[in-house]
Amino acid sequence: MVMGVVVVVAILVALAMERKQTVFFLIELQLSVLVYKKNVRRV
Repeated sequence: MVMGVVVVVAILVALAMERKQTVFFLIELQLSVLVYKKNVRRV
């Protein structure tokens, strides 16, 4: 689960760097953190 989250975050970072959309990146990052926390709670 953790590796999957890391891969997704890495992809989002790469897309954000290319498009330079800071707001979009922050929103996606927050969603990723929420999903990560939920997965940790399940474990």
